[in-house]
Amino acid sequence: MKVPSGSYRVLAASSANSGATSLVIVNGNPAIAYNDPATSALNYVRATDASGASWGTPVPVDSPGTVGQFASLFVVNGNPAISYYDASNGNLKYVRASDASGATWGGAVTLDSAGVVGTYASLKVVNGTPAISYYDASNRKLKFIRQNSVLGPITINWIALPP
Repeated sequence: MKVPSGSYRVLAASSANSGATSLVIVNGNPAIAYNDPATSALNYVRATDASGASWGTPVPVDSPGTVGQFASLFVVNGNPAISYYDASNGNLKYVRASDASGATWGGAVTLDSAGVVGTYASLKVVNGTPAISYYDASNRKLKFIRQNSVLGPITINWIALPP
C-alpha cells in the first residue's frame, strides 16, 4: 500500500543517514530527537500544534562530535529527556530539558564509558526514575541502568541482566 501524497510532511530532506529518530508527545505536541547528518549534532524539534502540521526550529542539544545516534526521547518528570550514543567517544549519554517544552537543555552527562557502549539505547521511566537499556558492543552484552532520583545528581545503580 502506498501512502497518499499530502498525507505526510517532510521536515528536513537529506540523503545522509541520521540513524535512529525518536518520537513522543511532549507537552501536548509531537517532538522528535535525532542526529542531524549535516552537523553530526543531537537535535530536538517540537511541533507547534498537537497535530504536527507545523514545527518549531530544531534545537541543538549536544555537540561537537558525532552525537545523538540511537536517540531515545521520553518525558521524565514533566520534561523531555534523551538517551543516546556518542559515536565520537563510544559512550552512552543522557540529557534532560530544563523546561516542559524542550526549549532549553541542561548539560549532557556521560553514563557509561567503559568500552564501546550506548548503541540501541531505549529510555523509559521505571518506578518514577529514568531507566535506559542499551548495548555494550565491547562485551557483546545488553545493559540496564537507572537513575536514583529524577531531580538530584545523576547517581547510577547498575543492575545486571542475565546473559
